[in-house]
Amino acid sequence: MICKVFNCLLITVGVLLSVAALALYYVYSPVVTGTLYLEHAMGTAEVLRETETSIPHVFASSEKMAMYTQGFLHAQDRLWQMERMRRTT
Repeated sequence: MICKVFNCLLITVGVLLSVAALALYYVYSPVVTGTLYLEHAMGTAEVLRETETSIPHVFASSEKMAMYTQGFLHAQDRLWQMERMRRTT
């Protein structure tokens, strides 16, 4: 009887951890397709990512917009690290 309860508890915890991991991946994964309209953007920019490595390449209408887009991409790709460091401290 105790083994059945323990096994059921282990399965429940495993399912909950799997759902939590998928939710975190969905929330913190960067947007790699589609169009974003940013409120304070000073022009237009296009970001192309390499297929295998997902390295972004920025093509912008001005140098200022290129820097803005680079900062956006950097923050988007490092959101997990910023969140982890915030929770660690």
